[in-house]
Amino acid sequence: MAGEYPKKVWDYTQPGELIGLKWEDVDFKSKTIQICRSMEYRYSAKEWRIGEPKNKSGYRTIPLTKEAVAILKKQKKNKRISEISTEWEEFVFLCRKGTPVKNSTYDTALFKICDKAKIPRFSMHILRHTKISMLKSLEIKGILGGNRENEIRNRRTSKCWKKYII
Repeated sequence: MAGEYPKKVWDYTQPGELIGLKWEDVDFKSKTIQICRSMEYRYSAKEWRIGEPKNKSGYRTIPLTKEAVAILKKQKKNKRISEISTEWEEFVFLCRKGTPVKNSTYDTALFKICDKAKIPRFSMHILRHTKISMLKSLEIKGILGGNRENEIRNRRTSKCWKKYII
């Protein structure tokens, strides 16, 4: 499960926002998700940190495609998870062990793809910046939260865009 749905909305969210997504944030009727928290695993403390988005504009509603809704419904019935403790049962993205998916899981998968393609490694965060640049160039508005101008001007984004997309 760790890869199928997040690819569909990663463009509009931080990894920690998806990891912190709870079932109460998913509205199947209106086909949206609410972003209202972020979650990450702190390796140094060996614990999860759950907090608010980075800033006020981080609180937002993201529309879902029909495909994303179908994948979420499938995830809700996921039988591949061995056992879910009550501590994590309200979270959407759990690994097979029934615990949240760690942020590094997605980068590790992407690094393997980069290695296989024999291109320099880059993170999911870089892809998100690249997608924001694409959306900005197409003047698609209303989904992105926060002040994205700084992200759009980010040199690493334009390097990635020129090297891998154009």
